[in-house]
Amino acid sequence: RTASGLLTIAGANLPSGLADLAVWPVKGSSHLPAIATAKSALRDDELKEMNRLLYVALTRPRDRLYIAGFQSRDKLASGCWYDIVTRAVGGTLIGVEQGGRTVKRLEVDQTAPPEPRKEHLAHDSNAAARPAWIDAPAPREAQPAIPLAPSRLAPYDFDDAGEPVAHPVIETQTTTERAKREPAVASPQRNKDNRFLRGTLTHALLEHMPSLPASRWQKAASAFLDLRAPELSKSARASIAAETLLILNHATFAPLFGPSSQAEVPIVAELANPSGKGPPLKLNGQIDRLVETADAVLIVDYKTNRPPPTQLSEVAETYLVQLAAYKLALAAIFPGKTVRAALLWTQTPSLMEIPPQTLDLYCSRLWEFGTQRVDVVGLPT
Repeated sequence: RTASGLLTIAGANLPSGLADLAVWPVKGSSHLPAIATAKSALRDDELKEMNRLLYVALTRPRDRLYIAGFQSRDKLASGCWYDIVTRAVGGTLIGVEQGGRTVKRLEVDQTAPPEPRKEHLAHDSNAAARPAWIDAPAPREAQPAIPLAPSRLAPYDFDDAGEPVAHPVIETQTTTERAKREPAVASPQRNKDNRFLRGTLTHALLEHMPSLPASRWQKAASAFLDLRAPELSKSARASIAAETLLILNHATFAPLFGPSSQAEVPIVAELANPSGKGPPLKLNGQIDRLVETADAVLIVDYKTNRPPPTQLSEVAETYLVQLAAYKLALAAIFPGKTVRAALLWTQTPSLMEIPPQTLDLYCSRLWEFGTQRVDVVGLPT
């Protein structure tokens, strides 16, 4: 029997190899021989289990054992432990007044001899020799790896579109020019709670839609957005669907979503410091799209900036640092293959590949980010 009230019908005429039949007894079925036998077997099993538990309770106490019974308005429950023990030793129990009521007690003399008290404990053991390490200086602890999430490499605020605006934390020849071009910073508190919802929905559509037949994309996208983003206006949901479908239907982007690509790829890597000194970097992140070919690996990161940058100097440095971290990790995971990285601006849509020399520049600065203390906010998708 289970907690649901099923009864096991043992010995039923079943085909060979099948387990005993389990039935749910309904009202009026108790008179059936199979049901009555099963209930009787169940009561016997429960009684045996109760007796086993009573045995454990009786044999474990060291000095005293209290047995109490529970009585309803009518009578004491039949077969309870109180009844069983009273019937077994009732003739040897004596009544003792305690707390205004009579308590039945069974007392027996101690039969085991008492253990002699150890008066001189110090003489019963030998002092341990002083270990040599206790006087030696503690060895230097190994430096742990520096945890580094590629999407949390640099501090930033949000612009009016809800996209990150990186501070110029890396000194490069284009830092001053880029800082002048970046939009004015707006307080995150002034943005609505759904300021990142467009990016989240676009990521989800680009992750799952390629696995569906192209003929179902439009209907699936509309149904998904209606279900997941009812707070957005109908025109906003239609805009997200149209933007996503334009990418998926564009021949230029077809290789990104082919059989050699993967979506939302988690990546973990521990990389030694190229200087040979200091702790390694432990990278932990997730790549939006990863495309592997015979001799190269392409990292694709989706961005929903509106409007998107048209040239590299306008790209927030946060994005470049993120791609550099991914490239460094994949170079160790795919030795011998060229690692490329690109930003897919979903509004245009357009694919902006980052020059190798730019990625190398930011790769060389990753350890500085790992050792600096900066307050960061998770990068929106």
